[in-house]
Amino acid sequence: MADLQQGWKDAADRLSALALKLKLTYQEEREGDAGQGLRDALGKLSDAVGNVFEAVEAAAKDEAIREDARQTATSVRDALANAFGQVGDDLRESFNRRKPGAGDE
Repeated sequence: MADLQQGWKDAADRLSALALKLKLTYQEEREGDAGQGLRDALGKLSDAVGNVFEAVEAAAKDEAIREDARQTATSVRDALANAFGQVGDDLRESFNRRKPGAGDE
């Protein structure tokens, strides 16, 4: 459990450090000659994200796409259920092997 918590702490620390570096780089670029290029790139990125959401909205209105999405979601749900079921079975078997007298019944 401690390893898991330490892993999340390390990830959070790295994300914080990366965010700070990105912020400082952005501030430097904004103040320099390259600032306009960065602003242009961010504008294009914003436009692209807007286009993606427009496409998703249009796709959501298409009944065939909605049906495919439902079937895909069902397949993913079933695959996850099977995977977690297998993990549960494996854990149960592992714990039963560790118990004294397990399987002697």
